[in-house]
Amino acid sequence: MKARVNTQFLLDLSVSGFFTAFSMTILTFVIPIGITRSFLVGGSKAVGLVFITLSIIFLISWFFNKNFKFKKKINLPKLSDFILLALPMSPVINYILINSEYINSDGLLYIIGITLAFVLFFSFILPIVFSYFASFDILMISGIALSFTILSMPKILTGYYLLNHFFFTQGVYLIISFIALYLLYLFDKKLTYIMVILFMITGMAFNFLNYYYNANVKNEIQKSDRLIKFLNNKNNKITKKKIFIY
Repeated sequence: MKARVNTQFLLDLSVSGFFTAFSMTILTFVIPIGITRSFLVGGSKAVGLVFITLSIIFLISWFFNKNFKFKKKINLPKLSDFILLALPMSPVINYILINSEYINSDGLLYIIGITLAFVLFFSFILPIVFSYFASFDILMISGIALSFTILSMPKILTGYYLLNHFFFTQGVYLIISFIALYLLYLFDKKLTYIMVILFMITGMAFNFLNYYYNANVKNEIQKSDRLIKFLNNKNNKITKKKIFIY
């Protein structure tokens, strides 16, 4: 029984690797030339090598496990799993909060609609297809981690680079988000939902407070600039007049 479970897990990892590389390859034809596309091109090659390695290990395990059978069954997500959408959507919500003064209602619907469709496709729709051979859970987490990494690209770009290497930082971002979310999901699903919601709320609160703090600082600077301009204007200078009392 133990050998069968391990073999299935190795297959899950292999299919997950192929799914991630396949998703990255698709996105290279959609996303314009830039930093994100460069990451996807390089990332798809790196994940492809991981997939090949995992596939070899799986084949060896399958060779020694004669009783192993492919699941050959498509699985569907639980309704509660859609709460995990909060993780990849959190960078989008934060972007909207920071730029709220520049976004109208049509722009708001467009941004949320496009990104939500993107996340749903790579985190739920495509994993359903691949779940015929592997665990839907690991495929779903892979899609969520990939979506979260791509939508967090502006934050990664302006943040700290590990080993002064942007591509390495992106890869670590993807790997850590996948491992942390998957292990937490295996440990306690309800706790995972709570942590994801807290992550989104914390990010929203931080950006909300930061936005209004910067807005107040900007207003104070503008007031100070207006006062300086007023005082520097010769026409506004106060001249002393002699007053004679008779």
